[in-house]
Amino acid sequence: MTITEPWYDVQLTETVRIRQTQRGVGGLPYGGFNLGVHVGDDPAVVSRRRARLAKHLGMPVHYVRQVHGVEVQVVDRTPFEEADADALITREPDQALAILTADCLPIVLAGDGVIGVAHGGWRGVLGGIIAETVRHMQSTICCAWLGPCIGRDAFEVGPEVREAFVRQEHHLASFFRPAVKPDHWWCDLRGIAHQQLASLGIESIIATTACTLNQSEQYYSYRRDGVTGRMATVVWRSE
Repeated sequence: MTITEPWYDVQLTETVRIRQTQRGVGGLPYGGFNLGVHVGDDPAVVSRRRARLAKHLGMPVHYVRQVHGVEVQVVDRTPFEEADADALITREPDQALAILTADCLPIVLAGDGVIGVAHGGWRGVLGGIIAETVRHMQSTICCAWLGPCIGRDAFEVGPEVREAFVRQEHHLASFFRPAVKPDHWWCDLRGIAHQQLASLGIESIIATTACTLNQSEQYYSYRRDGVTGRMATVVWRSE
């Protein structure tokens, strides 16, 4: 299959669609379609890429300054300066919400007349970004989508990360396996998020298997490369 654009689309529901960007064709460290303005890439080049994405979608794309926290920004049709937040929600159609990742987990939620997208780093997932986003949506969530992130066989963490999750909920120990390095663990971040979504009563959960670290031609990975670009996970509702 020949990819002619640095992204692919997912039809989540009849009216909700996701666009997942990829690294595109280009050399290290930023590839051909970095959308992060904070990673050392030429700001003018990043702005052109963002404008290209918005033009192709035919609607504005809203971004935030992500802080690995649990703040949720509500988007309406009023332009706003970038806010410090790790999730966006909107009840407005034709308003695209975007979060940026390069190993962290993008989480898309669709409810009755409302959509949301959250940035699922391990700190945010531990802190409750999923539940906080659902709370702000004030709707029954009909489905969720978990996008490309560092996989369970690639995300090595120290004992403090495992202990933090297990201290919160003991059964989360099942999402950690011993790594080769002593007292280190392979962490299934996507699996933890899936479990949290299910505990909130969300029955329809679509999870990709893509690993950002191991699929270097498609995805950026901070853990793999250090200095690198960022992909965008963009969601919008047509009506």
